[in-house]
Amino acid sequence: AETMSTPVITPEAEAFWQESLAVIDHPPEQDFYRVRSYGTSQDIALLLGRLIVEGQKTGTFLLPRVHAGDPHMQPVRGGYTVLTDHFGKPLALLRTTFVATVRFDDIAEPDDREFRGCAEGLTPSERQRFSN
Repeated sequence: AETMSTPVITPEAEAFWQESLAVIDHPPEQDFYRVRSYGTSQDIALLLGRLIVEGQKTGTFLLPRVHAGDPHMQPVRGGYTVLTDHFGKPLALLRTTFVATVRFDDIAEPDDREFRGCAEGLTPSERQRFSN
């Protein structure tokens, strides 16, 4: 299953963000951005990063308990994220264009690998709550 790393703003990510501010069309309020790396290894982080940049991976599913009010974890429409590799080297700047809360059963088809990965992370009470 895909996992998100604990956000770490490396000097490289901060420099990348500062360079990005000069060219983005819609700068964020209060210069806030998030840093994110996906996967549990460098190989997976690079693979997922490539899929994101190529437009093949366009969404991520989070359980509410994962972000629970933490602005560095909670997705925000219009927010920016510096996507990094497993070691904090910037790969891309992402802008969140859509955030939705959906029932667990509506995420994807049951044979979807990412769907099954999400299901493995749910507690029984969460699965019940998100399936109704």
